[in-house]
Amino acid sequence: RAFQSLVLPSLVKNVIQPNAIHNCDYFVHYYNLTEETAGRSGGGGRINPDEILLFKQAVQDVSPQSIVEFHYDTEEAFWDRYQPLINRIRTTNATDGHYLYFPWRAKTYKHPITTDNIIKMWHSIQSAWNLMMEHETLTSQPYTRVAMLRSDVVYMTPINVFQISRRKVLDNEKAALVPAFGRHPVSDRIIVGPRDAVKVWATERFDRLETHVTFVQEHNPGWGMHSEKFLNWTIFPAIRETGTSIVEDDYLCFFRARADETVWIKDCEGKARRDRSAFDSEESWRQQEARFGVRTWTEVPRRSAAPHSLVCGGALSDADATI
Repeated sequence: RAFQSLVLPSLVKNVIQPNAIHNCDYFVHYYNLTEETAGRSGGGGRINPDEILLFKQAVQDVSPQSIVEFHYDTEEAFWDRYQPLINRIRTTNATDGHYLYFPWRAKTYKHPITTDNIIKMWHSIQSAWNLMMEHETLTSQPYTRVAMLRSDVVYMTPINVFQISRRKVLDNEKAALVPAFGRHPVSDRIIVGPRDAVKVWATERFDRLETHVTFVQEHNPGWGMHSEKFLNWTIFPAIRETGTSIVEDDYLCFFRARADETVWIKDCEGKARRDRSAFDSEESWRQQEARFGVRTWTEVPRRSAAPHSLVCGGALSDADATI
């Protein structure tokens, strides 16, 4: 997904540098894919999965003490693990004759590819979290704040794991940050917050799926496992049960990048300003558009492939944060 050319420079400026003061540790999951097919989300193109490994040197150039670990899955390994679940999601009908899991009321969802890729996304997120937990077990030092980020987006504004809406998190304050864009009715793209709150976001979707689709069928049939509604109706309430408030940050902005080096410049829904450049300040917005080869659409499409997941976590010790 144009990692080296577009994503990595923005990670350096808007993730790695702002969190260097915290000695942020990073745990990355990715899929070993070499091709993105053309579709609603872009023109497709070749992918070099090894580009993600450049992230380690980029981190250590800025924050030499930070830990960077990777884990990947092949397409075959993913399907070996999830084929039974995906078959059930693809084929199970409710009593009204409509699909139970597939959100048939969501016009941008395509059967079966959208729900297939939601499962890929969930697995990637959970795998990155598990990699972080393995490190916690080895060091006996749990992180206190964690950011679950994407490695297929161009970050246009800084993300500091210990800030909420550009202010420092107060002592004993339990608040999680999510984007204020891509709301359908909430955003499912990233989260930054206390460890126990982010754990719900990262690890409890599979466990809560059956209860969720039963609830939806009873109260709002047709929405099934719709990604953002899953968060709004099931995951966000569970996060709030940890005593954590959820803050939508209307300054945060990032654009999804595609293998053909286009970016979704409408992702921030007009919130991005010229001073939000992820690159050199003298580079004008229009020059960035030319550089990106930007294409724009009036509606946000469903993802065509699962993003890599990037975890940054922190403990109140020598390593204060992790991504």
